[in-house]
Amino acid sequence: MLRTIGLVTSLVFLMVACGGGGGGAVGGGTGGVMSAPSDLQYGGTIGYRGAVGTPFGPYEPTVTGTVTGYSVSPVLPTGLSHNPTWGVISGTPLTASPETICTITASNDGGAATFALTLTVLVPPSALTYPSPLNGTVGVALTSLVPTYSGDADAFAILPALPAGLILDPTTGVVSGTPARARHRRRVRLPPDTASRRPINHIRFVAGC
Repeated sequence: MLRTIGLVTSLVFLMVACGGGGGGAVGGGTGGVMSAPSDLQYGGTIGYRGAVGTPFGPYEPTVTGTVTGYSVSPVLPTGLSHNPTWGVISGTPLTASPETICTITASNDGGAATFALTLTVLVPPSALTYPSPLNGTVGVALTSLVPTYSGDADAFAILPALPAGLILDPTTGVVSGTPARARHRRRVRLPPDTASRRPINHIRFVAGC
């Protein structure tokens, strides 16, 4: 009777020992797998706009997890670079580029995280002109004044304010309306270093992008 009990006890110990060894092997394998990066972002926005000849960035990514390398597709516009180690976007655009979605990837041995960044490079506006000098009549609708300029512009402002009744479209730059009261025209001349020195209206128009 005593011998039988001793045999059963030895068998139980043997089974426990085998079970413990198997668990250790599985745990070691799981601990060696690297988790993929996640939550890749650039400044909390998806759209960036640059201008030819104007420094762009630097814009640094934020990401959760370990990253061993970055890549971007398609390639960035000429003059801009994407650091493959740190993911920083910087440079000075040399050519205009239409709105483009660039996919940025942060990766490691465990996988990758991607971010779709919308990038546009514009040409700064220049040579902005309006018909001038301008004569208007109180109570008579003004023939719309349409600006001419080179480059890209999607925002316009004016200094000083237009006479009462006239408005400037902040998107197109067109001046229109019906003058509500008379206002004497004051003339200024262009700076001496300007090729044309003809008198122009004192209102200064400004375009931007």
